[in-house]
Amino acid sequence: MYRLWVISFIILLAGIAGYFNLRTIDVDPANVGSVTHVSQLKVKSLDGEPYKIGRLNKKPLIMNVWATWCAPCIKELPSLMALDRQGKYSVVAVAIDKDPIVIKNFLRQHGFNEMPALWDKNGEAIKEKIGLRGIPTTFIIDTKQNIVGIEQGERDWNHPKMIENIEFYLKAAQTKTNN
Repeated sequence: MYRLWVISFIILLAGIAGYFNLRTIDVDPANVGSVTHVSQLKVKSLDGEPYKIGRLNKKPLIMNVWATWCAPCIKELPSLMALDRQGKYSVVAVAIDKDPIVIKNFLRQHGFNEMPALWDKNGEAIKEKIGLRGIPTTFIIDTKQNIVGIEQGERDWNHPKMIENIEFYLKAAQTKTNN
């Protein structure tokens, strides 16, 4: 009986943790436009050179924050690469590992070489400038460099619902700025 109780308790905790990890964090459309701006967010290339996220503003930007030791992060990388190949959005993966060499080796070993990747040691710049609750976290950023949506937890970025979410965030931001 005790064993059954323990197993039930563990399943309940896993369900609660899954809910909080996989839920969508919506940016309130009423506040879109006053949401954090990423023009001053400076991370690094995998070669250690300074890189301003604001440089990537020709298309809406999908900025995924991940780590090589995060299983859900790794699981969603192929769908992020596929989203990038579609060409409608710029996609960048910002790894928060301690060492960029680990990131480079990981990407090469797992066939993610085409993934546009940057580095933010321990997520320090992202935490300071825009905040970070956990990983994977993906920021949807419009062409004016405003964060208009946040998706926290593993996602299938090729799923029509995810494309719908991205478009909703972008349209809500555009509607807000046009009014």
